[in-house]
Amino acid sequence: MDALFFWLLFVTMRTVQLRDESNPPFLRDADLKIVDEFRLLLDESTNMTAPQIRIKVEGWIANQSSQIQIAFSKFEEEVEKVRKDAMMAHDVRVAELSSDVQKADLQMMAIASDENLTEKEKETQIVTIMNGLDPSKRSELIRSITAEDISTS
Repeated sequence: MDALFFWLLFVTMRTVQLRDESNPPFLRDADLKIVDEFRLLLDESTNMTAPQIRIKVEGWIANQSSQIQIAFSKFEEEVEKVRKDAMMAHDVRVAELSSDVQKADLQMMAIASDENLTEKEKETQIVTIMNGLDPSKRSELIRSITAEDISTS
């Protein structure tokens, strides 16, 4: 599994936590104690790199029931499929963007896949790039991202 997978897992789980309190799919039937342990693990991961998070998540999963391990394995497969679909949609959309937005997108993708950066550093750098864009360029990028989210749902 690559760094982008774990970054996507991290972002997905943080988004789920911010949006509502629903459980991650692989913990849907787990006890609340187990779910809380996993959420704490993610909360403590913002200052870790993707490889550090990978080790932490894999170690935690290895200590769970076989039901959770199997569910997580299926979740990884689904995330990988969604990632591939999203990357294909992303490549198509990027080709339609202005050169300034393409450049910003390329910078953000490089940041997202940089295994030497912590999740907090990635977030900070990506927000800096977004905030540095002219408002019309930022809107162009956001529309593109929103269109990708809709097309891969």
